[in-house]
Amino acid sequence: MPQFELLTQADFVLNSCGRPVPPPGLRHIDLSYIIPYQGSVAAGSVAGPTQGRVANNERTVFFCKGVVMQNDTKVKIKWPNGRFLTQNPLPVNASPFGAPAGRGGNMYTLNEPIAVDAGGRIGVEVSGAEGDTDLEFWGVLRYWINETDANAARAANAGSCIVGYSTPARTPGKLEMMENPIAALRSRDRLLCGPNQNIMAPEFLLGNQCTPETPAGYSDEAFTFFSDAISVAPGASSYDNAIIVQGADDTVVRRFRVLTTYSGSASGIPVVQLRDPSGYSVTGGDLIPFASFNTWFPMFPSLVVRGRGRRIILDVANILAAGSGLITAQIEFDAVKRRKV
Repeated sequence: MPQFELLTQADFVLNSCGRPVPPPGLRHIDLSYIIPYQGSVAAGSVAGPTQGRVANNERTVFFCKGVVMQNDTKVKIKWPNGRFLTQNPLPVNASPFGAPAGRGGNMYTLNEPIAVDAGGRIGVEVSGAEGDTDLEFWGVLRYWINETDANAARAANAGSCIVGYSTPARTPGKLEMMENPIAALRSRDRLLCGPNQNIMAPEFLLGNQCTPETPAGYSDEAFTFFSDAISVAPGASSYDNAIIVQGADDTVVRRFRVLTTYSGSASGIPVVQLRDPSGYSVTGGDLIPFASFNTWFPMFPSLVVRGRGRRIILDVANILAAGSGLITAQIEFDAVKRRKV
């Protein structure tokens, strides 16, 4: 049987960029692994929020590739590197958007795996109403083996799976693991949403065409996202509302519209300003009235929101307001995700 050698952080060497890498002659194998987190807020208690954590108790690094959420509470996840999965707590099963509702395979898949070293801890902030918090961090444990043992492992496992699963016939001499679900999804052909492909269809079915062309070397895929619903009383205002744009790819906003609802006897016209953290204001530094419910406003030039958790800042107020109750505004963005090909 091959002898596996578990490396420690002290065994790694620095490459020319100063990044720790395994020494020459080593290979690694990844074993599927799940780190669960469970907690609850008792009935009648106030989640204020409370802080929890879960640790990687294995002897090697764990690479988290996705998170399954089955919660009654709001959660905010902090990775060991100090970064958060989202800036704000995720509203579970909330309307219109929150964490995936339901059970089973409702998972947030991460664009890049998050490394959790042996003994490293993932922070979980819980807030909201009473209920249970159930999280599952899906990923792999990575074990390093030297070149001699790697060759022996390939020979020993030519007809069986090293993780102990019963598997169909495979190419002899190849060290195989369980199929990575993320890699399998990425390898499939992408079915892109788009306009009616009937060449005899009328021109208006091609959608909003007053947009820049996709630059060479990139592909654009339709992407729609919303702000939170922001409610203000007649004559009041709400500033500095952050809209987090998820994903590692750039998002190009091409148009937007303001959806407005009223409660009680409130009346008035919502006024909105869009800006980014650099200080650039889409609306020229002013709060612009949006009286029509479903009118799209083209974004000229297109607003580019860089990937990895960048945000748009939203300011909301109202004019010609009267009555009592709330005026609620929500922004719908028509955009594309721009990826390198």
